[in-house]
Amino acid sequence: MIYYIFFFLTAIPVALEDKKEITLPTKKNREITFLGYIFLFFTTLFVGTRFDVGADYKLYSLNFDNLHSDSFFDLFFSLWSYTARDVGYEFISLVAAKLNIGFEGVTLISGFIFSYGLVKFCFTLSRPWLALLVSIPYVIIVVGMGYMRQGIALVFLMWAISYLIEGRKKEYLILVLLGALFHKTLAIFLLFPILLFAKSRLTYIFLVISLFPIIYIYYLSEVISGFTYNYIELNQQSSGAFVRLLLLSLSGALYFLFIFSKCYDQIERRLWAYFSIFSFALLALYFFIDASTAIDRIALYLLPLQVFVFSALPDNLLFDKSNKNFIWVFFVITLYLLVMFVWLSFGVHSVYWMPYQSWIFSP
Repeated sequence: MIYYIFFFLTAIPVALEDKKEITLPTKKNREITFLGYIFLFFTTLFVGTRFDVGADYKLYSLNFDNLHSDSFFDLFFSLWSYTARDVGYEFISLVAAKLNIGFEGVTLISGFIFSYGLVKFCFTLSRPWLALLVSIPYVIIVVGMGYMRQGIALVFLMWAISYLIEGRKKEYLILVLLGALFHKTLAIFLLFPILLFAKSRLTYIFLVISLFPIIYIYYLSEVISGFTYNYIELNQQSSGAFVRLLLLSLSGALYFLFIFSKCYDQIERRLWAYFSIFSFALLALYFFIDASTAIDRIALYLLPLQVFVFSALPDNLLFDKSNKNFIWVFFVITLYLLVMFVWLSFGVHSVYWMPYQSWIFSP
């Protein structure tokens, strides 16, 4: 099956890579390698040329005619009203319509944006190939190929995080704003720099109280209303939500146990600490709210924690500094192979991903 081929091909450079030293605050190792661009190219094809793959594929395809019925002027005007529209996704749809490349063009452009943001984030980590491999089962296959708009919003957040760690708040805010054009729920992360950089709790509380109403009115009011109705009032359930939240909380626990004390950058240490605390909170919330799908969707934005922790874990468990710590690398590879196997074999909605089809090879 192509999903396993994709996984095992990525595992080859994982087995060969050494830990890459991170240079702060400039992170000079941000550049993507030649092999990284090859991965980017094939991931773009893998995600972007899929045909009838993913639970929402048919819905996106059916909505395409309605989405591109407007003009660019109408879309630009909606930026200022910005009520219930995901302008970034609609812009891609309009471009695809004007170029007459159809919905296939939408998936290809979206696939490239998704793949590029993910690769950019992973190549700021100490083991970029292990980070990419950790991303395959859920970030790439489930989110990237299933939740097209939220998947793009997620990788914009991942890309933005790499700048925030360096203290580059302007770049972070720009990328989060761009991601919010694809899924407005991401706008809540506009407040995240305040959490990291506020010099006192009083300053933090004041800024949040001041800015949250603006973000809520312009970005979140409509989407939260729809979110509340679709996921909470209708009591939608995600069968695998508990397992995914458990794995996310495990990432948070491992971070505090093995990585937190070794993070030499204060901002990075605090950022992943907050992500870990949020993961614990969502797991606790799971037992008090019946609509597990709502929690599951919110938890998607915490996936960068999982990618970071499990790619950094082997070197933070390293007892013999002279070797590559291949045993722990092999453990992470095996764990995520198991995660992918369980989801593909037993996931309730995994049938929508099989068999994999590409419009390159399908009529």
